[in-house]
Amino acid sequence: MQTPAARGRFISAPQPHQQSSLEPIGMTETLQCLKKHGQRLDLEIARETRMPLATVRQHLTALADRREAIVCKTIQFENGIQIEAWQGRVSGFIPPATPGRKPKPKAKGADR
Repeated sequence: MQTPAARGRFISAPQPHQQSSLEPIGMTETLQCLKKHGQRLDLEIARETRMPLATVRQHLTALADRREAIVCKTIQFENGIQIEAWQGRVSGFIPPATPGRKPKPKAKGADR
């Protein structure tokens, strides 16, 4: 029979379907938003996920540290007003091609 101290030494690993305690639910929502839309400003992510801007920036920083997202700071001007924001996208993610007809490739030697 094991002693209580011996039983306490083993910690079960999180199951694949469970949320890890190291990854808050909001971070997953932020990552899903980036996967859905490709590239977004932190202001747009905050509006869509209904999270505070500071929280979204913390999530983007954590995702960038884990190399799951790429984040850069950007300055944009709208009607003469300067807007400083963070722009994020999923690391290594290529969005699917848009539906519809594609232009035909040019034939070699057709320019002559």
